[in-house]
Amino acid sequence: MGPRISRLDQDGVAAVARNGSPRRSSDEERRKSAEEKVNGHAHAHREDNPKFDIPHHLKGIPRLEVQHYLMRFLYQGNFSSPIQETLNAGNARVLDLGCGAGTWAIEVAKEFPSAQVIGVDITNFFPSDVTTPNVKFILHNFQERKRLPFDDNAFDFVHMRFLLADVKEEDYQNTLIPELVRVTKPNGWIELLEFDVQHYSEGPVIRRLTNSLSKHLQSKGYNPKISEKLPHYLKQTNNVDKILQFDKAIPLGHWAGRVGDLAIEDLSILFLDSKELPQSMGVTDEEYQNLVSEYKEEVEERRTFFRTHRFFTKKISKINPEKS
Repeated sequence: MGPRISRLDQDGVAAVARNGSPRRSSDEERRKSAEEKVNGHAHAHREDNPKFDIPHHLKGIPRLEVQHYLMRFLYQGNFSSPIQETLNAGNARVLDLGCGAGTWAIEVAKEFPSAQVIGVDITNFFPSDVTTPNVKFILHNFQERKRLPFDDNAFDFVHMRFLLADVKEEDYQNTLIPELVRVTKPNGWIELLEFDVQHYSEGPVIRRLTNSLSKHLQSKGYNPKISEKLPHYLKQTNNVDKILQFDKAIPLGHWAGRVGDLAIEDLSILFLDSKELPQSMGVTDEEYQNLVSEYKEEVEERRTFFRTHRFFTKKISKINPEKS
């Protein structure tokens, strides 16, 4: 039996019982925790660490960039792995898989100018005006070519986030996670960030939309609860150390201030951009748009939130019999 997953939960979303099993809080406990903790961050972190505050001018910024600033603010950093010393030492290599518009990759490249950062994505959303010399972007269709275009042990740090609706579960298990481990150097770090489709403190409209989205994803081979499987898939490689985890509750709606406003805008766009979901639900486009409007009202009434999970682990240089 492998080592127990360590759940480092800062927001009270799941407490660790003495036997090591996470305690599932009630919706009311989670709601209060989300409200108190996130609103607390909005004030405390602005003074303590303004570097990771949310920029004031986000109007017109693409959704993926807004999402980036939300995650950076809530986790108070672009990553949790203890990799800073290596990145500062010189000649470190960083991979950002599923980099989207490249915001994370560019920020890390600027913060660590002696490191080389490579962003990879299936679609060319890459910025055309990058002036940061130590970052570059590569197009790669992982769905067609399962092997990443890099040698074994190529990167000191491998980062990936929010590919729940882009990578099928069988690919996560059989190819993607093993590939992430393969391209990571021994003693290098792997970090994954994923969200749950499920919401907490739901109403009937929220439940209808999220359940429909979950069923739609499942029909295409995607797992809406992939975050529950990622630690297991990492351990299956038999080549990583203890897996650490941070959970963050993210509130939806104006009741939670600016964070909630940005989060509900992000998820509303996600639902509205899902062109196949109305057909899957058996509703007209107009009925579907009305549902999304009701969803935005209901999160205010119910003080709804959802959860994200950040996992990070170190690749071991060889299999340790004591940990297998």
